Amino acid sequence: MHIAIHLWSLNGGGAERVALYLAQSFLEADMKVDIVLWKVQGTFLKDIPSGANIVKLGDKGAVNKLLTFSKWLSREKPKAMLCCQSLANITGITANLLGGKKIRIVIREPNTLERFSLMRSWSFKFFPVIARLFYYFSDHIVAVSDSIAEDLQKILLSRDHKITVIYNPLPTQKIKTLAKIKPQHRWFREDVPIILGAGRFVAQKDFSTLLRAFAQVRKNKIARLVIFGEGEQKRMLMDLAAELNILDDVDFPGFTDNIFSYLASASVFVLPSKFEGCPNILLEALACGCPVVATDCRSGPKEILAGKHGLLVEVGAVNDMASAILRQLDNNTAILPTSFNSTDYDVKEVADRYLGILLE
Repeated sequence: MHIAIHLWSLNGGGAERVALYLAQSFLEADMKVDIVLWKVQGTFLKDIPSGANIVKLGDKGAVNKLLTFSKWLSREKPKAMLCCQSLANITGITANLLGGKKIRIVIREPNTLERFSLMRSWSFKFFPVIARLFYYFSDHIVAVSDSIAEDLQKILLSRDHKITVIYNPLPTQKIKTLAKIKPQHRWFREDVPIILGAGRFVAQKDFSTLLRAFAQVRKNKIARLVIFGEGEQKRMLMDLAAELNILDDVDFPGFTDNIFSYLASASVFVLPSKFEGCPNILLEALACGCPVVATDCRSGPKEILAGKHGLLVEVGAVNDMASAILRQLDNNTAILPTSFNSTDYDVKEVADRYLGILLE
């Protein structure tokens, strides 16, 4: 059986990582897997599983890419195609429509559509309207949280459209193995509490609030902050750390190939985002047994933490975030994720649910 997976690119994000987890599981289920990339770029290109074929659409502009994409679908005729990102949902649906809507299209919505209203480009602000029109032509929608499913139900042209909630998968065995490896960062060899953050340095992730909260933490306790990732706001964040006089206790080491090693060794993990879908990194922190603090943003953190696996604070609430971090650093008050069951998110179980929808 032939399954196509469509992505905008393989830049270092949660949707890309989930797609590669699913691709590996589909291959293990004896599926033929093609990964169709709108842009052949990204830090995860090296992680494409052996056996998966990369389909390149060229670089001669959007119209030519769509025509190439449509011709490929008509020629190869995969049983179904899973589109894994909001923009890829649109390009995948469009290519299928150009080819006469011959392929079953399942789209995965990884985040709340209201996030587009916060983007600087006016073209993105109209995306919910575009999604309302195009998502109608999908055969099934997978939402990664209940809140996202509710949002989609409100905007879709048909109230009968099939929407299924499937949380993001965890490669539980891989996590267990990699979490045992000692971190390479020098600070993790010292007896000082480490606060950990990770993600793209963009406005959505709101690492500036984490820096301001950490500055307050440092007034009460010796600690250090390590934030893994890259992005357009890196220089701004470094300047803010200098302005807050905490630069000596903050490090931005870039991306790491083994975040699990650091999550297993950190004193607390903080997710300061303004909005999320089903944040992989939060699930991974819990799976590694790390105490967590997360913002009560739409939509995933509250559903994942369920009032018992960690602490929630309001978005942008610097004082509350600092207090929550200090609480998690105190062994007497910390809420540990001891009841979190990572097998509920096991990648094989999740992949089987996707296959059930794709092969319907």
